[in-house]
Amino acid sequence: MNIKKFKSITILIFSFVFLLVACSDSDNADNSNEEKPYEGETLSLIMDKDDSTQDLQDNWIPQFEEETGIDVDVEILPESGYDTKLNLAISSGQEDYDVVRTGVKNWNQLVDSDWLEPLDEYLEESSEDYTDGFEDKLLDTLAVDGTNYSIPYSVGADLLFYNKEMFEEAGLDPEDPPNDMEELVEYAEKLHKPDNNQAGFVSRGTKEGNENSFSMIMMWLKNGGRWEDENGDEKYTDIINQPEAVETLEQYKKLMGDYGPKGASSVGFDEAQLAMQQEEAAMWLGAAQLGPALEDEEESNIAGDVGYKVLEGKENTGEDYVSGAVWGFSMVKSAENKDAAWELIKFLTSKEVVKEQTISGDLGSPGRSDIFDDEEVKEVLNEDFADALQEANEHTNPIYSPIISEGDEIRGAMSSAISEVLSGDEEPKEALDKANEEIKDILE
Repeated sequence: MNIKKFKSITILIFSFVFLLVACSDSDNADNSNEEKPYEGETLSLIMDKDDSTQDLQDNWIPQFEEETGIDVDVEILPESGYDTKLNLAISSGQEDYDVVRTGVKNWNQLVDSDWLEPLDEYLEESSEDYTDGFEDKLLDTLAVDGTNYSIPYSVGADLLFYNKEMFEEAGLDPEDPPNDMEELVEYAEKLHKPDNNQAGFVSRGTKEGNENSFSMIMMWLKNGGRWEDENGDEKYTDIINQPEAVETLEQYKKLMGDYGPKGASSVGFDEAQLAMQQEEAAMWLGAAQLGPALEDEEESNIAGDVGYKVLEGKENTGEDYVSGAVWGFSMVKSAENKDAAWELIKFLTSKEVVKEQTISGDLGSPGRSDIFDDEEVKEVLNEDFADALQEANEHTNPIYSPIISEGDEIRGAMSSAISEVLSGDEEPKEALDKANEEIKDILE
């Protein structure tokens, strides 16, 4: 073969190899783009602070960023400051966020303000593996006028947590906790030992973020209170000053004023949880998702010695006597890249994230139902807690808070009344009558 012909063949071979490499690189680039179609995008996420959201920020969002190439700016605030920040953002028309963690108590306000993006189309286009993890009944209950604006993350049915050792020391059977509100007050009196820095009961007492009204509503539902009239229609005036509410506030006053911790009017859920962990309170009525922290051996002195109970409602109260505080993730309507925002919401509410957070104890009351059939989840959940949670979920009432745009203001009027009673400035009936008039002014 002559040199000229050899050179020609060599050039052809190199040209062919170059084309193969180029095509291969092109394919790899296309695959990379398919894997990270939103790479370079930035999303802003705001959440209220608890163990689960802190874990999302520390461990899961970095994984999401790595997998998608999306940068996520995260802001976490205490619940009281969080509500204030959301209300300010709505009223001022700020468009600083793409995804927000929202609760039943403020969905209607956010929807009425045209601040949230409907999510039905996104749900319809998602895989069955993702959507089948949510009960249709739950999604239907959370819809506003038939439209979904939030994907459930946690369902905080209320439970009574109690210290078994303190029960025994007080001569009470830890396997026979109080059954209803009347017995709860009786047990709190027997368990209250202020000389030992031991409160008989603890719950939310601060009016910041309307937290104390949440505790009262938990109790009120069990006494027959509802945001409706005798026909089952929504009603918000001449409700909180009725006998059920007056009785409940009288019980609340005894529980927190007489048998609660010092400085009860400044207690939020963080302080209540800490009081139980540090053996400074014998019983705590709180949202289920906060309970697993009591079993954390590194954080809690009572791990392995916690009892769980679903307080029952009075006769003729109905079956929905447990507050169902649902929290989820929503998309802000002004989000510049809504598809990227939806990817973040899907990730935060995915089976992988929810399952692992449930196993770790960071998420105590998951919104996905499919994780309870998982063998790994069954192995780590406290059996008594799991049984109580299942019972509570069967009696949840998601309309524990007024689901109207003025709902936060109505809860604010309640919180002020509770605070006045707890401080001793007013009696329950007087304070609730005053709050009822304030609610009328709000609605007019």
